[in-house]
Amino acid sequence: MDVLDWLTDAKERRILQRSFTHPFVRCYQRDDFKYFDKGRSVLVSGELMTSRDPQRIIYRRCPLVWEQSGQPLTSDEREQVFRCVGQYLDRKKIKWAFSDADPA
Repeated sequence: MDVLDWLTDAKERRILQRSFTHPFVRCYQRDDFKYFDKGRSVLVSGELMTSRDPQRIIYRRCPLVWEQSGQPLTSDEREQVFRCVGQYLDRKKIKWAFSDADPA
């Protein structure tokens, strides 16, 4: 393991540790979001729209599994994840919408 991998892993461990106090959302790469809760994380598919309303599309049909265990989320956990992502975008004053289309 080189230094960059070690630093990336250390940062991820700190973020996961912080999620034990409260759930939160972060942007992940260009289009997606990561939801963190109780030492776990899940990737939520989205799409950045340019010069259009809404500015972000969140795909509700994306498969949601906890990255650490590979277990799929329950329906209640899915709703919590989507609610938190929506609240995150609202706080950032970003216009967004859900899509029931399959993410490409």
